[in-house]
Amino acid sequence: MPAASYEAALGDPDFFRCWVRFISRPISLRLPRLLERAAKLQTAAGGQPSVALELTIAGIYLLRNQHRAGL
Repeated sequence: MPAASYEAALGDPDFFRCWVRFISRPISLRLPRLLERAAKLQTAAGGQPSVALELTIAGIYLLRNQHRAGL
């Protein structure tokens, strides 16, 4: 991926969700952090993290049997 495209993608929360779909088996230790970064981008843009994003994060933690408050 060209550097400019990669940098632009890092500013797009949907990029992280799409990327995670491709690398989610087995569930990497980095995936929740990447998705949480996407949620922070959505919040920083003045919105709320999407329900789909929050459910994806929660689902990963549930699959790992790691229950976290504040998702």
